[in-house]
Amino acid sequence: MFCEANSQEREINSVQDFIQHIQMHNERVQKLGLKLKALYPEKFSGLSEKTISEFLSLHDKGKLKPEVLKEIYSFFGRSEGTRPARKSLVKK
Repeated sequence: MFCEANSQEREINSVQDFIQHIQMHNERVQKLGLKLKALYPEKFSGLSEKTISEFLSLHDKGKLKPEVLKEIYSFFGRSEGTRPARKSLVKK
């Protein structure tokens, strides 16, 4: 297994919960990238672990910008029982 499974499913009931979810997801993405480098070093030749980690730390950072966070949280940020019908995020 590449990364440890999250043994606890948590509902996202606040913006703070959503921010924590994004931060934990980002940590898993970094661990996955480093594990892939260890398993397939030939695919990552010339890239240090530091470079990979720094690059992957940028994953989903844009979701934490206030103007983006509000929109995304309003779409994903409530438990299934209170979430309104989902709409597409793609603007037509």
